[in-house]
Amino acid sequence: MAFHWYFDEEARLLDERPWELRAEEIPRYPLGALLERGARTVLALALGLAVALLLQRLQPTEMAQARAEMADLLREEAQAWLEGDWQEIQALLDPNAHPDWIRWHLRSLEARRNWARGDARQPVLQVVAARSMGLQRVRATVLYSQLEVPQDYPMQEGVVFRRVEGRWRRSAPGSAGWGPLHLKRAGPLYWEYRAEDMAGVAQLAPAIPAAYAEMRRALGLPPEDPAAPLTVRIVVDPALVRPPVFVGRQLTLLSPHLARRRATDSPAQALSRPLMLGLAERATEEALPEQGLHPGWGVLYRGIQRWLARHFNPLLPPDDAPDWAPLRRELAERGLPNLAQLREPRYGGYFWRSRWADLAAEALVRHALERYGFERLPHLLDGMAESQDWETLSLRAFGVSAPALEAGWQTMLEELGQSTVQGR
Repeated sequence: MAFHWYFDEEARLLDERPWELRAEEIPRYPLGALLERGARTVLALALGLAVALLLQRLQPTEMAQARAEMADLLREEAQAWLEGDWQEIQALLDPNAHPDWIRWHLRSLEARRNWARGDARQPVLQVVAARSMGLQRVRATVLYSQLEVPQDYPMQEGVVFRRVEGRWRRSAPGSAGWGPLHLKRAGPLYWEYRAEDMAGVAQLAPAIPAAYAEMRRALGLPPEDPAAPLTVRIVVDPALVRPPVFVGRQLTLLSPHLARRRATDSPAQALSRPLMLGLAERATEEALPEQGLHPGWGVLYRGIQRWLARHFNPLLPPDDAPDWAPLRRELAERGLPNLAQLREPRYGGYFWRSRWADLAAEALVRHALERYGFERLPHLLDGMAESQDWETLSLRAFGVSAPALEAGWQTMLEELGQSTVQGR
């Protein structure tokens, strides 16, 4: 077991600033201040080593007990989440965690509760591993065999706990234990990440340039300008992460060691999913005609992006499939949708069951391109800018009537509804 120790709040603030600023500011410290800082560092390392030696003597049963306590805390939080008791959830958190993280965590849970609505349920989870991230801090790996809503795949995520008055509490990840920042250039992408994510980036970064170039060619675009590279930041502060969309020329992703992901995904595969979705969003925005989308094609447009992200992902197996659970639920309760339903406004709440439309649109794009040819993709985007109905769009993009397109798509959905996760 490896231990990484962390003690000083001032050091935390310094460590979380960009590395360029730290490098510039180091020469400005007076010699006395540097010596004082060095003395504190030596003391911290000595204390850390003593605690590490003590922890290494823990018996497996004691480590299992610690993991069980963490799991119990998460179940308490999940029960309060079901009941919408945000005060109770806050009482379960590390009281010394950064206030910004506490606010972010509570808002995220409230949004997830609104998203789940009547389908919310108690998750089934266990803490399967724990790694020290500093004094009294542990990063636990949590495995979910059942999520808060129905799903096709077991999931996992990393949760940081801190020991507070004899009890484990969920806490802010911080930057301690993640190692120094690194920069890496691979093709049109700059990567910024910490040492803990080095192995995942080393596997993923070399594979992306060719895959992204192939995606752009499929959309009729030239390669990304190498003189103005894109930046991918992998961070450990979830409050910095937004949906996988480039802001300017920068995409910010959460470390896969913290992000909720499929349990079968490696860290590199987990990173590749939001990365490819961000690249697909960027490329489709560039490929759209100048007039943009005609109103009403938003769901289909997202379906194109989802298909691109999956089809051109170099790290996923050929049979990789999305989590079809919301779509299967829709098929079981309301039967096969028609094309007109993909043009209707999304119903309110943005909750779990409304995801069926995005999944159905991705299935439509897959069916149409496999049936009529991948070279039709640019025609589909052009048609979405100029067509106001399915008949016009289908004829323009694929050379077939809308009923013919719909029939093939519904056949795919019918087979999907009859399949199981194992036999998809």
